[in-house]
Amino acid sequence: MQQLNLIQLTRARIAAWLDELQTTLVRDSVIAIFGTGPYAQYVSSLLQQNQFNRLYYFASNAKITELNDLPVMTIGEIAELKPDLILAGSMAEPEKQLKIVREAGISSVFRYLENAGTLCPEPRFDPFDAQWFSKIHHLHAGKTFYVIGNGPSLKDTPPELLTGGIKMAGNGIIVREQFKPDFYFVLDELAVELWWPKVRTLNVPVVAPSHLYKLLQHENNVFYYPACYQTDSAVISPLFTGIPSGNTITSIMIYFATFMGAKNIVLLGLDNNYGAGLGKTHFSTNYYPPSVPKTDPDYAIEVARLQRNGISAAIARAQLLGIKVVDATPVKNGLQVNKIHFDELVKLNGNL
Repeated sequence: MQQLNLIQLTRARIAAWLDELQTTLVRDSVIAIFGTGPYAQYVSSLLQQNQFNRLYYFASNAKITELNDLPVMTIGEIAELKPDLILAGSMAEPEKQLKIVREAGISSVFRYLENAGTLCPEPRFDPFDAQWFSKIHHLHAGKTFYVIGNGPSLKDTPPELLTGGIKMAGNGIIVREQFKPDFYFVLDELAVELWWPKVRTLNVPVVAPSHLYKLLQHENNVFYYPACYQTDSAVISPLFTGIPSGNTITSIMIYFATFMGAKNIVLLGLDNNYGAGLGKTHFSTNYYPPSVPKTDPDYAIEVARLQRNGISAAIARAQLLGIKVVDATPVKNGLQVNKIHFDELVKLNGNL
């Protein structure tokens, strides 16, 4: 029996879940979906195909009033509507969505897809992406990979000096006009909004999670991987296991370096100080324009914790496969990886 890829598995799980739910509903049941992201839209489309037409999206901070010809409502409006059923519109931590719903005084039945963390929240599949995965698998076997973050220490460890390896970087690295990575990674809509005009000029493969497809589908040289929140597999295969997000492009770059056959992975610019406050978390004080709002300090500290855990998980999987991982970031970052001095790294020319 042929193994299902992650997209096929996700679609099958969602379909089976909805089939079971539909046995308890009638066609004029009022159904509200908490969220407006790709997963929420996919669930909505399947319900519409099965003739459920009294559908609504809602969000904690609704910025739109309509999506795919369906209303987008506030939580207060949903409370007044009193739907027959509320569906979690996110695969991540549905318990938090349930808590928000109950605190709003909504007593409607609440359902979510269980054990969905290993599935892909954007179940879109393109054979072209599968072909690319096949092409890059062990493409650079035995090479050193430089996984480059955007922390403040990058001012003292310029990646422009690195030679003899495959350079991976992303997001605002594009601000460094003299630096060109071999692979550029983008994680979210904000990165596209801020830096895409410059990304177009790179002329290198751009690696993006599948949920950015609708935003970037008309762009050239972009390859989409199925993202997930976690995986039980010791060996990462983008097509079959997905790539765990880890809340940072750094962990994604480590997984792809592993998939491409890295012998060594060198970490650089991973200060992991997201909680330091706006203007102190990246190599340039102009990394974000003034229009980007400041991050809540408590939230920033939590993000730093999640990022450290995500990076550590990616490192552990690489090390299980015998890959040597060293860290040239000249500050303490809590990653528990052997350090290498940047000047020494430059002299080695990738021959660790």
